[in-house]
Amino acid sequence: FIFSFLVYSMVNPEHFPDLLGRGMSFSASKADMDMRILALNITKECEEQDKLCETEKIYNYVNDFKYSFGAYKNLKVYNPKETIEAKAGDCKNLAYTFSTLAQQLGINARVVCSTELHHCWNEVKIDEQEYIIDTTGGIFGTKDNLREEYY
Repeated sequence: FIFSFLVYSMVNPEHFPDLLGRGMSFSASKADMDMRILALNITKECEEQDKLCETEKIYNYVNDFKYSFGAYKNLKVYNPKETIEAKAGDCKNLAYTFSTLAQQLGINARVVCSTELHHCWNEVKIDEQEYIIDTTGGIFGTKDNLREEYY
């Protein structure tokens, strides 16, 4: 009952009829639940447990955000919720937002930052295949194919 109230108070359940069928957590914080609901909504067209489809949908979602170089100069704690609300951010904002959304669905995603390149991107591992995802550069490919650009 309490869980149902929390979900109903955050979103209109009519917009997300399949949430409970896709494994909504009962112990998540409100911020985690908001991110999970968004991730589920972004990936609603994917078959259950199709991690590559889910990764592509989240990539497309974050890749549509505006790149804002000014955010890079503002050394603050990176908050994916703020990035999503602004629909903008620097490479670190976008990488952390992608990673946060992907991890809500159990996707093995991490943020990689290079001080040499002054840039951040994501690495994802799905079924033993590693991918490099750069939402600021429009790059989504296997690690083997993109190794020269990032290493």
